[in-house]
Amino acid sequence: MDTAKNTFLQVTHFYALGIFLLCQFFSPPSLSDNSNTAKLTAPLSIKNLYPPMLRFYEPLPSSALQPYRESLGIELSQGYSSVFQYDALPDGSLLVDMELYNLDLRLRRAFTDKTELSLTVPLYYSHDGFMDAFLRDYHSALGLPNSGREYRPDDEFGYFYFDPGDSESWIGKEGWEVGDLAISLRQHLMSDETWSMALLGGITLPTGSTKRGWGTGKPDIAIGAVASWLANKWFGHIEGHLLHPFAHGSEATDYQDYIRLSTTIGYQFGNRWSVMAQIQGGNSPYDSSLQQLDNAPWLVTLGGRIALAKTSALTLAFTEGITQKTTADFSLSIGLEFNL
Repeated sequence: MDTAKNTFLQVTHFYALGIFLLCQFFSPPSLSDNSNTAKLTAPLSIKNLYPPMLRFYEPLPSSALQPYRESLGIELSQGYSSVFQYDALPDGSLLVDMELYNLDLRLRRAFTDKTELSLTVPLYYSHDGFMDAFLRDYHSALGLPNSGREYRPDDEFGYFYFDPGDSESWIGKEGWEVGDLAISLRQHLMSDETWSMALLGGITLPTGSTKRGWGTGKPDIAIGAVASWLANKWFGHIEGHLLHPFAHGSEATDYQDYIRLSTTIGYQFGNRWSVMAQIQGGNSPYDSSLQQLDNAPWLVTLGGRIALAKTSALTLAFTEGITQKTTADFSLSIGLEFNL
């Protein structure tokens, strides 16, 4: 437990130092209203950190108001979550018991004044954690169920699924993992002074481990659209994707087409701050007999963003799972976005 905690603290301190140095190096001292508005009004780059869902494409919410810049845009997003789900301990077929650190590197570049491509590289660090006692006491104080945590030792790692036919089984291990890389497209459709629409598309590359439960071994494709608006200091986004996994699964654990939806509403304070609320989710890509795989995952996020200078912005957010069975218990996120 001490090793995992120290690793997390070291990564967090390194990330905080990196934010400071990058902002000092890349950010001019002056502020620009137009430059900041696009960053301050962008939706929160949040995804469901429930590991079985991370085996499939989880698009990061987009904005149709973002300008199409030929300069390289870089976004570093990190999240930390506690996850606990099981179907029937002690002899169940599915167990997810871990704390999960996520680091996403997202690179964006426009190739025309209406077309942008981005690459997202996800890294995960799963470990036994250190928050089980706190969460158990927290749930008890609020009169909330512990979701079965009382049947497991505190701060003990577990991640496995045993498919009846064994073809889709996995057994996870503590440590670093690479998820499926994602390449996404944003294509301008139409716009006015206060609103804009864009076509979205994407494909994942099967780089996540199938044996350890971080990928299916096949790509997923997505097509969707986003509509964004800005009125005075209020702003919002509505986004939807239809996704198709190429993995076929097994008779007991099949996969199906699924949708991802997100809605964001926020308010901008001057040219430096914004706050927003975001709801996102959809149906499950699984077709099995387990609620912990089949239930629809939905999240709610509250967050804020500050413009550090005209080329960079810092984001803080808290996410809670609404539907519980197929989401992380909660996650804390911090992100940095800047342009070279």
